[in-house]
Parts: sequence; C-alpha cells; structure tokens
Amino acid sequence: MELVSGVLVVDGGATRSRAVLVDRAGMPRAAAVGPPASAGRGVRDLDLLASLRTLLARVAGATGRVAVVAGFAGAGRPAGRARARRVLAAALAGAGVEAEELVVTTDAHLALLAAAGPTGSPAAVLLAGTGSVAVAGDGERWVQVGGGGRYLDDEGSGFWLGAEALRAVVRWADGRAPEAGPLARAALAALGRTDVAALIEAAPALWRRPAEVAALAPEVLRLAALGDPVAHDIVRRGAAGLAALAAAVCRLARLPPGAGLALGGGLLRDPSPLRTMLVAALPADLGRVARPLTAPPAAGGAWSYLRAHGLVAAAERLARCLEEKPLPG
Repeated sequence: MELVSGVLVVDGGATRSRAVLVDRAGMPRAAAVGPPASAGRGVRDLDLLASLRTLLARVAGATGRVAVVAGFAGAGRPAGRARARRVLAAALAGAGVEAEELVVTTDAHLALLAAAGPTGSPAAVLLAGTGSVAVAGDGERWVQVGGGGRYLDDEGSGFWLGAEALRAVVRWADGRAPEAGPLARAALAALGRTDVAALIEAAPALWRRPAEVAALAPEVLRLAALGDPVAHDIVRRGAAGLAALAAAVCRLARLPPGAGLALGGGLLRDPSPLRTMLVAALPADLGRVARPLTAPPAAGGAWSYLRAHGLVAAAERLARCLEEKPLPG
C-alpha cells in the first residue's frame, strides 16, 4: 500500500501518552503529550477514549489522510489489543482523522523499534515504568519476557516498588520490622494517610489504581540513595528481577554479539539506585552494552513504518530532526 500524507504514531502508556505526526519526507509536523492511555485490565473504555481524545485534540488539526501506528500498555493480550483498536478508531473518527491504515501493537514493541533505530538493527529493550517488560529482536520479529501485569509479574516496576513499600508499612506497624519506620512513614505521607488499618482495608481499591501505588517508587529510590537498609533491599531485589528479564529476553531472541540493550521507562530514564544496581546485576556482556533509550518509542513506530514503505532516507531524516529538536515531554 502506498504511504499516504504521513504517519501518526500514538504511544499509550500507563503513566502518559504521546502522539507524533511525521510526513512522508520524515519531517515531524506535530507532537503532543497527553494523559495515561493504557488498554490494560481495569481501565474503562470511556476513560481510555477520553485520554485519547485529549491527546488527539493536540495534534489532529495538522493531520489529513494518514496511516496510524499505535502501541498501548495492555495490548499484549488479544482482548486488550482488540479493545485498543476499537476505542482508538472511535477517537480518531471523533477527531476527524482519516486513518488509511491502522496498526495496533504494544507500547513495549514501539520502544523496541526505537531501540532498533532508523535502520532497524537487532536490539533489546528493558522497560521499567508503572509495569516492567523486556523485548528483543529486529522490530519485525521479536520476543517478549515479562509484562504479566501487577498481580502476577512486573518485578522491579514502579508498582512493584510501591507495593513492597506498602508491605513494609504493615510489617512496621505490627512490630515485625521496626527498621522499616523511615520507609513506612514516607509511604504513608506520600499517600496522605496515617491509619494503617484503613490502608489495609483500602488495598484492593489501591491495586486497581496502579499509578497511585507506582507513585510511591520515588520515595523508595530516594531513601535507598540515602542508605536506608529496607529501601535499599527492595531496590536491590527489584534490580535483580529486571536483570533476569533482560538476560532471558536476549537469550531467547538469540541476538548477535554486540547488539545493544536499551534501558527505558520512567524508572530507568535517569540515573538512580535502581539503574545502578540493575547494571551491576546484569551479566557482564549485557552490562557493557546497556545504555539509556534515547529515542522516544513514538519515533520507533514512525521509523518502522517509513522503512516498510521504502522510505529509508525519510527515516534517517527523522532521526536527524529528533537529534536537533527532541519531541516534547
């Protein structure tokens, strides 16, 4: 199919969303950041639709007839992908965007495409944000490890760190872990609570609001950096879990020697105790090639689509544009 006027990429994450419109020459025409737009379980269709409408309103005025590539948290399961496609199609229609083609994948896949770069080189990416997941391959053929969600998986993620902090609150309150006092008090303050019994009663509702639990992660990291032993142990265990994800996905993908490991997501984007401990926990060969993910996942979706339509020079032009002027947010 011939590429139309351009490609609109939507990156729907559990923490925020992003959209970028790129023309067929590889020039960014519009970009915006919006509210969370996860397609995961527990997110209502109406809430996802509202988030996408807010995001698209910030870029839709620049669009014409475009191809749309979208990656969503929670779209790794067939039901989540189908729901994301249905709700996105409604949001696009409401925004007046004429989608010539609609491709829906996961937000982790978009991140892998960004790690693969404009040439689509084999790579791996480890993501730790509200959830955690690792993917590896060349962008077109890829494997995933982790991403099973907060109830069974997501070790080392923001939700996992926050949940471990809340468990420390309970152990501190009943006397099992008096050393957890600094972390427990910080977690309660961050939640605006003082009553541990009420917190225990509220736990099921909190687990349905993963971003609220994940918002405790910065306190865990702050205390770990200050040497708090309980926070340090939580971060150490989280880093070990993330390292296991990365090692497993690289082994399963059979990446060639020297293929990069990109570290992305809100928890690994900037220097922190988690990133430091993660790199130390990685196998030596992976530790040597681990680098922060510098390109936004939305750019990966655009690169992949341009390459698929034979516009390699346009993909490379987009990479140069983003080096000179990064996307907002």
